[in-house]
Amino acid sequence: MTEQPKTQEVRLRTLQLVHRVDCESRFFNESYIRCLYQRKTLPRTETVAEGILEYMDPSLLNVRHIHGKKLDDELSDLAPSRIKTMTNGGVEKAILNLRTP
Repeated sequence: MTEQPKTQEVRLRTLQLVHRVDCESRFFNESYIRCLYQRKTLPRTETVAEGILEYMDPSLLNVRHIHGKKLDDELSDLAPSRIKTMTNGGVEKAILNLRTP
């Protein structure tokens, strides 16, 4: 059984109304990064042989993670490369949050 042309038109119009918004995007600027490296108490960041070590939250002393410099570069990027990544993923808008270390 084939769809009626009107049904196809309604589906197409419905799809056009759907917008993809990224609510999980993070951002931090250079001054924020410098502050994290200078801190002695949590939250703080330090460079180790494996990469960049981030200590999360003062209430979670044993929670930390290591990542590469590339992640920092990507999260501090608001240039066309971030827009291109969003476009390639079908994202039209992003709500940027200051990233919690």
